[in-house]
Amino acid sequence: MKIAKKITIYLSILCACSVIISGVYIAWKSAEISEDAIYDRAIEQLISIREIKKSEIKNHFNTTATLLSTLAYDPSIQNAMRDFEQAYTSYPADIISLQNKQQLQQFYQTQFEPKYKDKNKIASVAELYPQLSPTSAGLQARYIANNHYPMGEKHLLDTDTLNNDYDKAHASYHPVLRHYLESFGFYDIFLIDNKSDIVYSVFKEVDFATNLEQGPFKTSGLASAYNTAKALNAGEVTLTDFSPYTPSFEQPASFLATPIFSGNEQLGVLVIQLPIDAINNIMTFDGRWDTAGLGNSGETYLVGMDLTLRSQSRFFLEDKNEYIKTLENNATPSYIIDNIDKKDTAIGYQLINTSSITLAKEGKTGSHAITDYRNVEVLSAYAPITLLNQHWIIVSEIDKAEALTDVTFLKSHLYKTVAFCTLVLLLLAAIISYFIGESIAEPIKTLSKKNYCH
Repeated sequence: MKIAKKITIYLSILCACSVIISGVYIAWKSAEISEDAIYDRAIEQLISIREIKKSEIKNHFNTTATLLSTLAYDPSIQNAMRDFEQAYTSYPADIISLQNKQQLQQFYQTQFEPKYKDKNKIASVAELYPQLSPTSAGLQARYIANNHYPMGEKHLLDTDTLNNDYDKAHASYHPVLRHYLESFGFYDIFLIDNKSDIVYSVFKEVDFATNLEQGPFKTSGLASAYNTAKALNAGEVTLTDFSPYTPSFEQPASFLATPIFSGNEQLGVLVIQLPIDAINNIMTFDGRWDTAGLGNSGETYLVGMDLTLRSQSRFFLEDKNEYIKTLENNATPSYIIDNIDKKDTAIGYQLINTSSITLAKEGKTGSHAITDYRNVEVLSAYAPITLLNQHWIIVSEIDKAEALTDVTFLKSHLYKTVAFCTLVLLLLAAIISYFIGESIAEPIKTLSKKNYCH
């Protein structure tokens, strides 16, 4: 083989090795740096969203608590508490007709119980009616059973036609309190006296007029809210965690409660049943996740200390059937799936036991990549959150594949660019090697010829 070719080949191989090794290293390092940068950007965005939602949900509860304590200071609420208590105590239950009492029994049997059974696999409401006191039964007979408005709209009745003291108080205060409920989006408003009697409620579910010490709901979240609030000072507010509530067909219910004082005299307790929708609207961006930068798979949600949801899952809201299939595929117990399906909510039922929840429950704040409750790899930012006297967990997550979509595109583009540049450099190296080989070989060939002539 001619020396020029040898030099050209050796130089080409040397250059090729250098170019290829450099190209591979640059491509690998650039891809690694880019992936880290995109990962960090996605995590920072999740942290930002988590902190925004944390602030919003805390403001919501603090504002609602302030509103409740302000209402308790309102003289009209104090007067309503006095008037309803007196009217409740003196309510002429003995004049309620047998027909009205039968109507109430029929209401429980033909309206409340069937709807309860529709929402719950096991119905255990037959014992509710027998636990009503004569006053409870009388008021429920007139304001629920004899109320011509359908179930769910009983609050539209301004007053009963018997025109006793209770009816007069109801006619005076109910339109105003109903306006409060509708304006502020509460689920219900209760006035409870110092003897644990629910002397008034706006919405008129089957908890209306019952007693929270001896009645059918003495172990409910409402009873817990009342018992805690009556020991508080004026202006203090207590929050109960979400739990199934029988009068609302075991839908998860949470209550805010504060004592009502007139000077140093405690008149009773003011309680509101919180709507789930308000919390969901905050946590789900009103269903506009993509405009918030969470793409097709990102979400924020709340979890209680019992490790179940306190706000709806995005995937439940977007496709309930697919969500339930995912639970089934992940071997979720059938009774949990049945509750979620029948009650049409994952709140209080869907168990979230990921590493993010474990760390946040320990009081830690952070972010990392995990496998979420759907068994999907996600990027997750977590933190504990305190809402009045309750301790929950807030999480923002997005599927890892979606968050790092740009990495795949960037790597592909980067590898193509490096490959193209490498080919160009190899070609240039070959050309340059050829000329270098020729330039080195030419003097050698000339010298060789001279020596041969001699």
